Amino acid sequence: DRKAVEKKKEQDKAKEKQLEELNKQRQIEKDLEEQSLLIAASTRPANPAAPDGQFLVLSSSQSEESNVGEEGKKRGESEA
Repeated sequence: DRKAVEKKKEQDKAKEKQLEELNKQRQIEKDLEEQSLLIAASTRPANPAAPDGQFLVLSSSQSEESNVGEEGKKRGESEA
């Protein structure tokens, strides 16, 4: 009976250790994915500047969030 209890404890410890390893592995994968996204973002070229030195608005969602006035939006759209 005592041996059965000890064996059960050993199995529980083994399962706990296995779960810890699995969680570590998941965290490592998550970190690697995050790093690769950061690297990809940092190697992407910046938005191209217009001939007058202003940045062009590339999508409507970006233009809604930016601080560019209506005139700047229209000019960006006409040049694009």
